Amino acid sequence: MNLLFSGEGWRERFPLLLAGFIAGFVPLIVYLRIETFQECFTELYSRKDAPNFFTVYKALWLCLVTYALAFWFVVNGRLRRCYVNFPLAVYFFLVLCSTVFSKHPLVCLTGAPDHHEGIFVVLAYVLILFLIPQIVSSEKQAEFILKFVLFGAICQAILGFLEVFFGFNILYDEFTREYLAAGIYNGVFSLQWLPKPSYGVPAFTTIGNGNFYGSYLSLLYPLTFVLGMFETKTRGWFFLYLNSLLFIGLLGSKSRAAFYASLISIFLVLVLGYLKKNLNTRKIAFYVLSSLFVFFLVNYREFGQGSDFFKSSIGRPMISEQQNFGNIVDLKLKGDSAHVEIDNVVFEILWDKNGEIKILVDGKVADYALQPMKRGALKELDSWEKLLKYLAEAADRKNAGLREGQKVSDQAYVVIVKNNLLKGCNIIAWPDFSLLRIDRTGAGVFLVHTDAGFKLLNHSLKPVDLKPIEKLDIPGFEQFASRRGYIWMRSIPLLKRVLLIGFGPDNFPLEFPNHDYLGKLKEWKTLQVAIEKPHNLYLQTAMNSGVLSLIIILWIIFKYIRDSIRLYFKITSPDVEVYGSGIFFSITGYLIVSFFNDSMVTVAPVFWVLLGLGVAVNRINQLRLDEAEGKFQAND
Repeated sequence: MNLLFSGEGWRERFPLLLAGFIAGFVPLIVYLRIETFQECFTELYSRKDAPNFFTVYKALWLCLVTYALAFWFVVNGRLRRCYVNFPLAVYFFLVLCSTVFSKHPLVCLTGAPDHHEGIFVVLAYVLILFLIPQIVSSEKQAEFILKFVLFGAICQAILGFLEVFFGFNILYDEFTREYLAAGIYNGVFSLQWLPKPSYGVPAFTTIGNGNFYGSYLSLLYPLTFVLGMFETKTRGWFFLYLNSLLFIGLLGSKSRAAFYASLISIFLVLVLGYLKKNLNTRKIAFYVLSSLFVFFLVNYREFGQGSDFFKSSIGRPMISEQQNFGNIVDLKLKGDSAHVEIDNVVFEILWDKNGEIKILVDGKVADYALQPMKRGALKELDSWEKLLKYLAEAADRKNAGLREGQKVSDQAYVVIVKNNLLKGCNIIAWPDFSLLRIDRTGAGVFLVHTDAGFKLLNHSLKPVDLKPIEKLDIPGFEQFASRRGYIWMRSIPLLKRVLLIGFGPDNFPLEFPNHDYLGKLKEWKTLQVAIEKPHNLYLQTAMNSGVLSLIIILWIIFKYIRDSIRLYFKITSPDVEVYGSGIFFSITGYLIVSFFNDSMVTVAPVFWVLLGLGVAVNRINQLRLDEAEGKFQAND
């Protein structure tokens, strides 16, 4: 391809380079920034800052390059009619309204921590889908941008290969300290801030997360398969080899959604090839054998490291089974009474007027004794560091009200109930702090007695009440797809609040009922988890900018899919069909995986570039088809 060095002026080449940079290079950008959280996120995450390698600078470069492309178009471009133009304008208007009326407008501008899909990034997505069909008017231009996409795919395939087979990521090295962190962080930088690649851990490359690496591959794996199957001999085989390399990364990501979405896309490609009688049996045989070889090679490699690849990835059950021990079934706090149900053990704790506890089992008071604990034994508890801070702050408050020379004791005691009536339930008490910890070798619960009665200590060890939350009632569904069922059952009821406009870009974690402490104890076995994304692109869009905006985006996607299906059963030119159908099946894979994954600035730019490219290529193909049919009719 000689477009870059052809006689065309730089004015024509410049926008294609920018579009190619977005698709090929933005996902590769990695650089450290220590984020300081806004106050609304400090409570949610129980910390004030965090290192960010994967999203801040991707978002920054995405916006800079996209806005440069938009500026070029304003100065040099000519507006073409396209079915995406008006819907995108309405969509962004709804995004803007959602931002203006949001409870957290500053979050809408900057985006949530570690996510950064604020309004400026959303505008970049809108501009990409609008501008690509405006600047691409020929097959050569489409191929030029696709080469950048494929360059990114090659880089991600190599990085995935290194992680899967060697447990190596260039980021987890002194290279990061030297080149990927600003000098101001030299005194505080730690490689421990990075997710450590190792055998059995999902590959994350420069994407930062196995699920999103899988989303990226759900775009590129079907695309390279189509190019491999229908391109000319040399190029076709090259893309099949690249496809096999990407399959290593796809397995290494351990994303079931990406794996099955990619398989569905491949199946649809084969169906289309069969209907058009355009399948190469040698290539199909190579694809099947190479895929089986890669699968068994990856499985053997991880099995040799003590990990069962199949059971830990695509072979996981869709609905996780509850552990046999330590499941919190119910917890009710009412005044001086705490009703606790763990597994099949039910008991009640009463706080009497003398500041002592009574334990009731089957309605009868149980005898118990207090045995002092060694301080070192408490280090095994979850939230140990937070607990130390809580005890220190509580001691300062209590000591301030005591006489000189008196002070409270942070001595902890094990509550030993006679006759094993609690059947393995553990209770630890701090009498001077009116504090209890209850567990049965599972999720631990901290309860504190206050003037208002019993309170639960949340993830920040702050006393809170247990409040009911609205959710869908589908028994057994909460553990579906790695607890995505839990998130969806609490997200869907929120939709009635966002029919016209949403909560604002990246406001989902602030609107989701993260105060569902009992639900988290039941399903997540811990309170140390913040639900920050819906794990569903369509829910995410509706929450951020409203159900109406989701309908608009779905209409654009529906129109693109319908046009693609109509076109690729008619066109006979192999080159055009390869690009158009390849992009179509790429988009199909991403749309399927998006039922389980969100939009993320590490991957989404590639999707929007390919969707815009798909719209442009469809227009080129339609014009070519119309011309061919016109000539045929003229000859008749």
